[in-house]
Amino acid sequence: MKGHTILTVKTDKGDLVLDNLVNEIRPWNATDYYFLKRPSQQNPNTWVSINQRGGTSKRLSPS
Repeated sequence: MKGHTILTVKTDKGDLVLDNLVNEIRPWNATDYYFLKRPSQQNPNTWVSINQRGGTSKRLSPS
């Protein structure tokens, strides 16, 4: 079984995804993945939910 890792990067061209199973860098909304949460840009110890339409994220309280 091969491991799977993605890295998301916020750029002036939008949020991009580097995926070890795909040979190209793609916009996050051009992947077949469903993203639930990501680390906050203001505080990496806090996770935020991701708006399905790629809009503003909503902060989550720690669980």
